[in-house]
Amino acid sequence: MNHYSFRFSLLTAIMLFCSTLHAQDNLKRGYIIRPAGEIVHGFIDVADWGMNPSRVLFKTYPADTGTYYDPYDIKEFGMNQEVWQGGFVDVELSSRDPRSLSTSPELYLEKDLVFLQMVIKGPKPLYVYSKAVNEQFYIKNGNDFELLVYKKYLKDVAKPEGFGTNTAVIENKKYQGQLIVYFDDCPQIKNKISRTSYKQDELENLFYEYAKCTNTGFERLSPIKNISLKLGGAIGFAFSSLDFNFIEDHRIKELEPVNCKPMIVGMTLEISRPVSKPKWSVYNEFTLLTPYSHNYTLKGKESETVSYVDSYGFKFYSWKMVNMLRYRYPVGKFSFFGNAGITNEFYRGTWTRNYEFISPMVTNNHRVSTHDKLFVTRVAAGAGVRYSILSVEVRYEPALISKFAGSTTSVVFNVRF
Repeated sequence: MNHYSFRFSLLTAIMLFCSTLHAQDNLKRGYIIRPAGEIVHGFIDVADWGMNPSRVLFKTYPADTGTYYDPYDIKEFGMNQEVWQGGFVDVELSSRDPRSLSTSPELYLEKDLVFLQMVIKGPKPLYVYSKAVNEQFYIKNGNDFELLVYKKYLKDVAKPEGFGTNTAVIENKKYQGQLIVYFDDCPQIKNKISRTSYKQDELENLFYEYAKCTNTGFERLSPIKNISLKLGGAIGFAFSSLDFNFIEDHRIKELEPVNCKPMIVGMTLEISRPVSKPKWSVYNEFTLLTPYSHNYTLKGKESETVSYVDSYGFKFYSWKMVNMLRYRYPVGKFSFFGNAGITNEFYRGTWTRNYEFISPMVTNNHRVSTHDKLFVTRVAAGAGVRYSILSVEVRYEPALISKFAGSTTSVVFNVRF
């Protein structure tokens, strides 16, 4: 087995090993409430969930095969601070995309049996459904869920000067009237209701104002989103080697590879699915490395009276894109992580050769300069530790196929925004 095959096999083995670790991680302690009101505690398997689960796999013990429950099988299930309740609801299917708005004010309603996630827990709760065309919110009317109605549509309206029409975007804000009725025991927040947009943070603030007004219970729950995006900044340093054998000059080909220590500065984006795989994520990093530079001078004599000075200079900038699969293991306030993947580095720079011929009769200079663009792919594996928004990682990147760049070892510090 050659060294390239070995590296590929090692990477594959790491990925397969990591994939066996998450089965138990998908089991979370939770409960279900049966239709008669019986509460059963156990474990909920959150693997392969979407934005709102359509059914839940519940296990009394981790080793159980478990039982799937649909919304009509149970009244509620939950884990930690997440609570879902099931039932038949109206789902509004109109698009809110400005490019796809309907010209009809009619609601496109469809009955569906779903799990809604509670975002405000109290005497008057608030629910969200994220699996529809648009995010939709619900309140509780007795034992039934009531859709807070909001729709955008297009309508032709007369121009102010009275000639022709303009197409305007109209908003059906029926939800504001519904909330006035919902909060009829606190009429002083009517003005705030009229200023509340159909957005989760603004609705949550409204429910908080109601709780203060009536001195009733209020608990803000955090719905888990299907996709979590975390931006960050990266800074660090690397140990790399560059080999200039790709340059067609026999003197340069004789040079030993150059060891470089560039600085790393860039941005990061980490993508994860907190519900289905809470410890897995895709880590992306785009960084600019400070220039790789090297100068070399060779002096000699061609005869007793003739000498020469042969000078070489190299300067390359590089941009690197890192794409890795990351597995995180929390220990107390710290999180240890390992990742593996691919890096692509783009080099752009120049090499210059200046040959000076010196004799008693004449002195000549011959200068050659070349601009080059190069591309290198490497496999990458690393490990690190995170505390709060800060992390540090040590990463090793052996080159796959390259006549130019060798392996790289990096130490990267990261801060999340």
